[in-house]
Amino acid sequence: EGIGSSYGVIHYKGKVWSLRYRGEQYTFTRPDDGTPMGHIDVIILGKGKQKSKSYYEAYDQNAAGGRPICASIDGIVPDEDVTKQQSVACGICPRNTWITNAEGRKSRECSDYMRLAVLLLPTQTKAATGNALMEPVFLRVPPASLNNLAVFGETMAGQGWPMHSFVTRIRFNPDVAHPEMVFSPLQALTDAEGPVIN
Repeated sequence: EGIGSSYGVIHYKGKVWSLRYRGEQYTFTRPDDGTPMGHIDVIILGKGKQKSKSYYEAYDQNAAGGRPICASIDGIVPDEDVTKQQSVACGICPRNTWITNAEGRKSRECSDYMRLAVLLLPTQTKAATGNALMEPVFLRVPPASLNNLAVFGETMAGQGWPMHSFVTRIRFNPDVAHPEMVFSPLQALTDAEGPVIN
């Protein structure tokens, strides 16, 4: 809610962060040497009520503009605009069943993800795009990062910190090959910043 049709989207490929906004792609780089930035700082404004689902015919989720052939925003039934619906409902879909892959790991062809609406810190968007972006953007949290997000949210809420009351730093776990997000609190927001967040 509250995100218009031309909202920006945060991408990550090869553990490099970028922003697609109004038809342009911007990579987040370090101000000191111009290399890709290893983290983004955001304020988490909201998240989907449940996990969403996506199925790619060939594993190419991180390709620029890559779109799943079947997907479900609500995780219950496929979206109306999918190109190749795999089932009438996610609960009975063969792509949504657990299988053991060649490495002996259990997985599903259709993967879960969480949708977040976040506000990138204006200093980061100004450095990347030339303008401070003061509107929410979309961030897709991949399956391998869902547990990290849940534990982080529960821990902070248990200490009396709702997600929208502080800045969250998101980086990638350097110990794994795939892009697993790690979430950590960076700084509390002040009352003066409240109207912007609201």
